[in-house]
Amino acid sequence: MNAKLITIVTTLNDKKTELKNSLETVEGKKEEALVSGEICGYKLAIKEIEETEDEAAVVLKALEKKIAALKESLKTVKVEYDVHFINTTIQGLELAVNEMKQLK
Repeated sequence: MNAKLITIVTTLNDKKTELKNSLETVEGKKEEALVSGEICGYKLAIKEIEETEDEAAVVLKALEKKIAALKESLKTVKVEYDVHFINTTIQGLELAVNEMKQLK
């Protein structure tokens, strides 16, 4: 993994840890879904980056595909908690994509 991707993984891990710590003080199902979803987005992004030896551009395409698939799944989700979770998972992935684009 190149230095840029290592930097991104470190940044995402820091954000994920910060969110995990805040999860202990969150009250309400909606709020829990929002924080948990964003953590999930970061986890997915980190996993994608760590499991590839490819360049950042390839990782970006893979993350963008995950985002598109999650957005498509929102069309069939009926449970409010799940909608919030998926939306913030998308948000976490999009933040990861933005981090990668800034380091180009």
